[in-house]
Amino acid sequence: MLVYQCENSIGTNARWKIPSARYLVRGGEQYVYRPVSVTFEPGVCCAQSLLFCDAFLRGGPDAETKPNYHRAAILQQKAEMAYQKATMGTKVEAQENDILDVLGLKVVARHEFDGETLAKFPPKDGKVCMLRLPGHAIAVASRDGYHYYFEPMEGLYRFSSLSDYTEQLQTSTGSSFTKKWVQLRIERDQ
Repeated sequence: MLVYQCENSIGTNARWKIPSARYLVRGGEQYVYRPVSVTFEPGVCCAQSLLFCDAFLRGGPDAETKPNYHRAAILQQKAEMAYQKATMGTKVEAQENDILDVLGLKVVARHEFDGETLAKFPPKDGKVCMLRLPGHAIAVASRDGYHYYFEPMEGLYRFSSLSDYTEQLQTSTGSSFTKKWVQLRIERDQ
């Protein structure tokens, strides 16, 4: 069941790379063209997912876990600066750590699994995890017998059945479901 929808969500920032001009000659006329490629780098999904984790750990009604998109964008921009300064092997971790520090959260466990395995074993009651997929971040949690799935581009889903939770996770993540994911169990940094 969809608890709420996220608004103005952009899961990934597309960065346009425009190389130097190339020339094309057609019919005796010369045209300038620039082939454009698109690269995908960390977007607002990481900050939104961590804001959800923060709100979930604070308790309260499900509706109050909805991340504020503008706050997420500000946090993400701060994290982008850490991302740009980091070395190649630590870029994503630098981005996450910067947001975690601001929110007073910490990673207590980090594991790599395929999506199918993760879907079969949701977090234990009262626990929340951010999942990093190729080019995207989402969050999952459990509380009071319900399984929660937060997708920044869609919203928050709540399920009483593990099979419904697994089916939604598979549907929303599509081809990424069979790829390797990184699970980060998040807790308050006391």
